[in-house]
Amino acid sequence: MGALSCDLAVVPTVLEVDDLKVWRAPDFAVALPRLVLAAGEAVGLCAPSGAGKSSLLLALTGLAPHGLSVQGRIRWLGRDTDTMGPEQLRQLRRQSLALVLQDAVAALDPLQPVGRQLQQATGCDVEQGCAALRELGIQSPERIWRSHPHALSGGEAQRVLLDRKSTRLNSSHLVISYAVFCLKKK
Repeated sequence: MGALSCDLAVVPTVLEVDDLKVWRAPDFAVALPRLVLAAGEAVGLCAPSGAGKSSLLLALTGLAPHGLSVQGRIRWLGRDTDTMGPEQLRQLRRQSLALVLQDAVAALDPLQPVGRQLQQATGCDVEQGCAALRELGIQSPERIWRSHPHALSGGEAQRVLLDRKSTRLNSSHLVISYAVFCLKKK
């Protein structure tokens, strides 16, 4: 009998977590014992409000605020975040990760028009930016381009953040801390 052979493509690991604990003294705690996420895979976290989903995602992206303690091992693209300095973490987030938080309007700069923010984040021009917004289902991208964040609906603001992140990352790795259920297909 001949040996069985398979030709399996190697799928790179994007995120690997071991024994992660996130807490705020004295009693708030979230635990993630093990997670391995390969390229192209998605994972959803479902829990009640206040359970720590956003705190966990802030910890995973190296953005845990003062007062939030993080323990465990987090590796993004094979790199252990414990061994990275602040500049290396910023570079990882800038080049390979994106975090879209719950309140999309608050995540945008209220003093700048949306178009200017898209230009700064992605380097796109008006035509490219409006085309990307149109692809995300925005009916009047020129209006969105000229608008300030307070003039957008929640769904429009989420689309702007997704455009800003995915265009910059070339659809790489996107971390979203809140369900984008208000986005509808075209």
